[in-house]
Amino acid sequence: MWNPFGALADAIINVAEQFLAKICLMFWEGCIAIWAFFQGVLDLVTKVDLDAGNDHPLGKVLPTTMWIALALATVLLVGQLMITLARRDGKQLGRAVMGSVQFVLVCAAVFGIAVLIDRACTALARDLSVNLLKIDDFFNFNFDGSLSGLATQTVGTANAVVLAVCGPFVVLASFAHFFIQLALSASKIVILATLPISAAGLVMDSTKVWFFKSLRWFVAACVAKPLMTLVFAVAVKYSEAVSVSQPDAPLGSALASVALICVAVVSPMALFKLLAFVDPTSS
Repeated sequence: MWNPFGALADAIINVAEQFLAKICLMFWEGCIAIWAFFQGVLDLVTKVDLDAGNDHPLGKVLPTTMWIALALATVLLVGQLMITLARRDGKQLGRAVMGSVQFVLVCAAVFGIAVLIDRACTALARDLSVNLLKIDDFFNFNFDGSLSGLATQTVGTANAVVLAVCGPFVVLASFAHFFIQLALSASKIVILATLPISAAGLVMDSTKVWFFKSLRWFVAACVAKPLMTLVFAVAVKYSEAVSVSQPDAPLGSALASVALICVAVVSPMALFKLLAFVDPTSS
């Protein structure tokens, strides 16, 4: 029997699904906008001055840490020589001589190298933003058009709902990412300022791990920014595929885009593990 209300019901359901998809997509877009805002703020507040010149903040601290490092290195060197005499071990003597040379080299050249690494990583992060996200800074982030323009795209309802459900996790990840990046920025200053003190441990076999752990954390803190930018760019490309170019993309793509943003938060810890080769004392 012909039902005159069947076509009307189908039309209402279709309109309702499209409306729900647009609302969910706009919510997802807002969550991404919050993430981009925090990224823009980070670009402003994480630009630290690591120059060791006399006219820079770090340069005014280094003379004090250098004297502390020299005093500590002297004490540790005496201890290492006493261990060498007690054990009559040439390896221990080699550690004392090699450690002293390494200590001098670190104090002489490591600051310039550290600044070079930091600036190279910052430039790499900027290049990744320009080439992959097509933006110069996150304040100009535009997720394939304006919010209203994106909301007019044809989007699978299931994918849109999944993105909306995952949106709050993106906001939480943005907060975590913000504070982690602030901590990493501060840690670079602290590590570089105290690097001579940790380098003093090179003269003794049992304390040489101080320097390599500090160096490992410094490199991880520098490389974290371009790594997070790269992971975020991949996540954006996946979410674009779900919401714009491939409306019927698998739900796994929607979940993957959110998972990648969350993974970016813990990437500094993964970097520390991957940079084990920097630390010859690690097992």
